Amino acid sequence: MRYRRSGARTTARALLGFGLIGVLLCGCGRLFPLPPPGTPQTLSGAELMGTWTDGRGGSLTFSDGHLFVADKICGDYLSMAPDAAAPRPAASRPAATESTASGSTAPEPPGTADEQIKTGYGPWEADTSTAPGERVAVTKVRIEFDGELAASYEAGGTRGAPRLWAYLGDPDDGDLCVLTKT
Repeated sequence: MRYRRSGARTTARALLGFGLIGVLLCGCGRLFPLPPPGTPQTLSGAELMGTWTDGRGGSLTFSDGHLFVADKICGDYLSMAPDAAAPRPAASRPAATESTASGSTAPEPPGTADEQIKTGYGPWEADTSTAPGERVAVTKVRIEFDGELAASYEAGGTRGAPRLWAYLGDPDDGDLCVLTKT
């Protein structure tokens, strides 16, 4: 009898230990979010020019003269409000209002999918640099919509199949906007 009780305790301790390890491992993805598959890439202006799509029906076209045209493109947009000392996430802007059937207005919840999809045009710029403590250079592309909103994308993927990507909202959530050149 005593031997069985000891075995039950050992089994319970083992299960508890494995459960704890499982919980810790599950949390690692939230502590250390991973970028999309591939490695950081450097892209020239000529390699960036053309149309990129997001797989959700959106497209982003970079043209000569550093102008872009976006059609329902995903991104993590920042407000460039002149009264703000620094750009802030679009989700932290005052909430827009929408009319209800009764004619009153109700605030739209911040951080909705509509705030992560934009259509418009404006200037774009690319910068290739190596971050402090890193060995590999990466190209970052910044787009601006009429001086009001901006978004940045990092080049990744592979040399033969480059991607532009950005986290949507909190990187811990793991939501990505990935653009593929067509």
